Amino acid sequence: MTMGMSADEQEAFEAGLRHDHKIRVLVNVLDLDHRVKASATGVVLSGSVDIDLTQEVSRSCSLEIRDPDNELGLDVPGPAAAAQFADRMVQVHYGVWSSDLPRWVNTPIFTGPITSLKRNGQTVSLQAQGKEVWLTKPQSRNWRLPRGYRKTDVIKRVLMESGEDFSEITRWSDKLTEDWQCLSSEAPWAKLQMLAASLASHDRGTDPLLFYNGTGYAKLKSFNRNPVWTFKRGVDILSEPDISSDVSNIKNIVVVYGGTPKGAKKPVTAQVQLPSSHPFSPSSLARNGVPQYLREEVQNDQIVSSSAARQIAQKRLDDVSWAFVDLEFNAMVIPHLEPRDVVTVDNGDWQWNMQLEKYSIPLSADGQMSVGRHTHTRRVTRRRRPVGRRPR
Repeated sequence: MTMGMSADEQEAFEAGLRHDHKIRVLVNVLDLDHRVKASATGVVLSGSVDIDLTQEVSRSCSLEIRDPDNELGLDVPGPAAAAQFADRMVQVHYGVWSSDLPRWVNTPIFTGPITSLKRNGQTVSLQAQGKEVWLTKPQSRNWRLPRGYRKTDVIKRVLMESGEDFSEITRWSDKLTEDWQCLSSEAPWAKLQMLAASLASHDRGTDPLLFYNGTGYAKLKSFNRNPVWTFKRGVDILSEPDISSDVSNIKNIVVVYGGTPKGAKKPVTAQVQLPSSHPFSPSSLARNGVPQYLREEVQNDQIVSSSAARQIAQKRLDDVSWAFVDLEFNAMVIPHLEPRDVVTVDNGDWQWNMQLEKYSIPLSADGQMSVGRHTHTRRVTRRRRPVGRRPR
């Protein structure tokens, strides 16, 4: 996240995150047009901001606030006014002060509508979700845009005509190859995300993500392979990383059975398998010298050429020869990271670059940022040392 600081200030700010520093949580109550209606610091008793790109609404917030005098104007004066917060949003800033940069730096980590609220004596508990929650429901209007329309113009138009004035959608040259529509009975958010994903290009190194950031702006963000932060063991990693792997569904050989070409007597077939150098190859998984074949078959009578059969077999093998890996650890809070940022996890004896897809920012001084990643990888290696045979 750009913080509006010079390079030297940014460096000092980031150094301060790894040293002793003070934190504060600033809570703003906004109307639906982002106008600040109330503001307070030092009122949050507990809470967190959770980011999870696997969910339909990727950003959520829970807060317990001490507000005996209704400073934030969130009181519910009786059942008749129980939904008075429906036209309010909450915005949360994570503030940091350190000797490295001796001034408060407030990082916006959440902006979104309040979805539930409860007062209990002097405290108020609330739940809020990212602004995309409004777009996960049908908008009761139709959009029909013709082939040749710029895809990013589609995104901007639908957002704007759904009431969103806060967006940063970089204009791309890609255009619709067929007519696009979103009907009054359809929720637009998923369709807009699919449209954004269609901008992906391996040649250009892009993998765009449409999301709402902590300031409440809809952004279209390209994938950047350069790590923006390094979590280091003994520095800002606060727990032993928990790693689990799943290889139960891996296949190392794919056989395709196709149809019979015109004028031929036999159907086409193709077979591909992982090379012996791969840790999941049949020879690598051999038992007592006998290769272990983890086989998958594809049957399709529409495949009538050997080259097509082999191409399909190779593509399927590429899809099923992955190992699934889960990595979880706790760390110091790094508030200005964004979804899909690439970070390096340096555990001393190993390093891994990964995209941030799931993490949680606690809103208390003694809290730890939890980071999790579920992914699949082909970057597996053989054991460095042979495993000795057990004595009988």
